[in-house]
Amino acid sequence: MRPRDLPNPTVRYASPFSARGGGGWNASTSALVILNSPIAMTTTLSSSSSSSTKNDVFEHLWNQSTYRVCADGGANRLYDYCSCQQRQEQQEQQSSSSLPLPLSDHDDQDNNSFDSVWLPNLITGDLDSLRPAVRDFYQRHDVPIVRDD
Repeated sequence: MRPRDLPNPTVRYASPFSARGGGGWNASTSALVILNSPIAMTTTLSSSSSSSTKNDVFEHLWNQSTYRVCADGGANRLYDYCSCQQRQEQQEQQSSSSLPLPLSDHDDQDNNSFDSVWLPNLITGDLDSLRPAVRDFYQRHDVPIVRDD
């Protein structure tokens, strides 16, 4: 990379964490690229003394973005994150219900919780690290998967 190709350190870039419309951040044209690295889970305590495991930063970026792309194995990471969220929700339902609810095997069934919230607009890359079960899941939900050689 040549020095002129590097970002200008004197330019201030808008932050996705600023208030909507402030600081030049334009949520209507933002994109999120999910790479093949773990989406860290954090545990927070709610007022009802139950704990919740999620990643507020990741979810904020997801919600502020209008276009979401998984780069190859990033689709695995998103899928695993969402599966963890779903299992937690099922456990919370089970603990608040008198009837036990079985935990689902997320690799073998469609999840309604994934449908509109956690589906990326595109999965692309050489697809060498995309797990077959994850590929099948996103194909069943009509997410375009584009091989880029």
